[in-house]
Amino acid sequence: MRRILSVFIMALVVLAGIDYLCCAEYCRHVLDDMAGKMDSSGGPFDAAVVLFGDVANDLATPGAETMRRIDHAETLFKDDIAENIICVGGNGFKSRYGLYGANSMRDILVERGVAPERVFADTLSFDTDSNWREARRIIDRHGWKRIVIVSSLFHLHRIIADIPPSSLEIAVSPYSLKCIDGPVSFWTMREWIHHEWLVWSVKTLVPENAFRRLITFSRSR
Repeated sequence: MRRILSVFIMALVVLAGIDYLCCAEYCRHVLDDMAGKMDSSGGPFDAAVVLFGDVANDLATPGAETMRRIDHAETLFKDDIAENIICVGGNGFKSRYGLYGANSMRDILVERGVAPERVFADTLSFDTDSNWREARRIIDRHGWKRIVIVSSLFHLHRIIADIPPSSLEIAVSPYSLKCIDGPVSFWTMREWIHHEWLVWSVKTLVPENAFRRLITFSRSR
């Protein structure tokens, strides 16, 4: 029994090491691939699109990941890099918690001093694809052409790959991993990376229509 336990523990250690190396290699790949796409110094942009991420433990307010995105969008606005802010996402939380994610982000930004007429929010989107679709409706309604998207580095890597070609000039601006509330830990980044791997795998293996139904079902429960 002791021998079996020792083999089991050794296998876990080996698997953890492999996972660590894969995560580190993925980080290197993303950084290399995004190196020329992360410059938001070319502002002012017409708007920053900030995507809802998560809900806090109280189930009534945005979570830590969402707050990092809000903080960064606020900085871009107050540094005159983005003239407006578009908040999108989180509609899937409405049925569970009575929380419109995008509206909650807008409320926080307004409370922090961003002019209400400069912050926009959608109440329909619930995943990355619908986030961008609803953001485009707001963008097109105002005739904006230069957009910067705000999220985590790994999320933005997937967003850029999925956005269809258009006449818009699009930049991305991930928040710094050295955030206001302290540096983002490796374990948090590992969770993000595994999430991205899962999404990529499902999108690759599952037909588009089935994938859309799966996302709609999971985000509305």
